[in-house]
Amino acid sequence: DQVGTEDYDPDNFEGHLDNIDTPAELAWFISYVNGLNGASAHPGAVATITADIDMNASIWVPVGTEAKPYFGTFEGNGHVITGVRTPLVNDNVGLFGIIGKDPDPESNKTAQIQDVIVNVSFTGNAKDMGTIAGVMNDGLLANVEAAGTLSGQESAINIGGLVGLTNSGTI
Repeated sequence: DQVGTEDYDPDNFEGHLDNIDTPAELAWFISYVNGLNGASAHPGAVATITADIDMNASIWVPVGTEAKPYFGTFEGNGHVITGVRTPLVNDNVGLFGIIGKDPDPESNKTAQIQDVIVNVSFTGNAKDMGTIAGVMNDGLLANVEAAGTLSGQESAINIGGLVGLTNSGTI
């Protein structure tokens, strides 16, 4: 199974964002943010993790895309997300694919990823691969921890511990 494809009603998921405690809810958060499975994209969504979550049963789809970078707040509350893995050949690989700033020029909102521990296994020819984010264009990573394996093949570029490529932001 590919993460972010679980069966939730996209019109009613917003009420779950302050209490994500299962793999299915975390998967649907990805759909909600990225605009998958009938949901409109909500790249500024605020989410709160309320339990340790094991994603081992699914292939990971990063939160935030090139078209819709994530600029919301992700509060991990010190919980551990394990089993975050992908053997896919994708760019912008991490718990988050691309994080940054709200594109609205009137907004100062940037991604805030905090108080989360992740264990990942990413392998492939990815460009921009990190445990927390593939690309950080703006925002803040605070009190984050990561473990696991980032394995780039011959043509992989920008592989980093927490972030593959940082253009701007604070870690």
